[in-house]
Amino acid sequence: MTKKLILLFIIASSLVAALVTTAQQKEAPKSKPVQFHMAIVKKGPKWSNAKTAEVDQIYQQHFGYVM
Repeated sequence: MTKKLILLFIIASSLVAALVTTAQQKEAPKSKPVQFHMAIVKKGPKWSNAKTAEVDQIYQQHFGYVM
């Protein structure tokens, strides 16, 4: 009878230990945080709203680079 109790105690203890260790393992995050950059642009003292060929070319080059 005592051998059965000892065996039962050992089995129960090992089950509890296995459940505790499984519950404590944490999963790695499945995704990383996204990193992005932001800039604030404001008009300088020499800014003008003139539409020149040079300005259009700069806008086209900038748009092509962004795309």
